[in-house]
Amino acid sequence: MILLTGHGVLVLDEPTNDLDLAGLEILEGFVASDHRPMMIVSHDREFLSRTVTGVVELDSAQRQITVYNDG
Repeated sequence: MILLTGHGVLVLDEPTNDLDLAGLEILEGFVASDHRPMMIVSHDREFLSRTVTGVVELDSAQRQITVYNDG
């Protein structure tokens, strides 16, 4: 299992897909307690608002990168 190996940066791509409430609670607890840098790709705005400390928006059409602090 990838979560049990040591890595400098953790990448989570749509981690809330197909999770029930119990699974979502476990995932949120993991994200909150792990202190490694994480890149989380998700459309779940509620999950992101509860777990992230910053957002980076990559706009390929405008060729811009925008950084939002505090979720």
